[in-house]
Amino acid sequence: MRQLKNFRLALRLLVRDWRAGELRLLAAAVVIAVGSVTAIGFFSDRLNRAMTYQSADLLGADLRLTSPEPVPSIWLEQAVSQGLREAEAL
Repeated sequence: MRQLKNFRLALRLLVRDWRAGELRLLAAAVVIAVGSVTAIGFFSDRLNRAMTYQSADLLGADLRLTSPEPVPSIWLEQAVSQGLREAEAL
């Protein structure tokens, strides 16, 4: 019974604060903050993708292989045997 009274009181206080405008301002601030963070995240992701695609043009490469491990020498031998040129960057 006491929990129900506490819930009613909390609901009444929530409605009162909403009518006073304090919660509206807080809700608007949260929406703006989330929108800003999301927009910046999307922008940085698109910028990263564009720079990745442009790096291939800068290197003059049609294909780029990225790996934390060294490329197996047999792959490089096959590429050279097919007339491809390779460059290694760290």
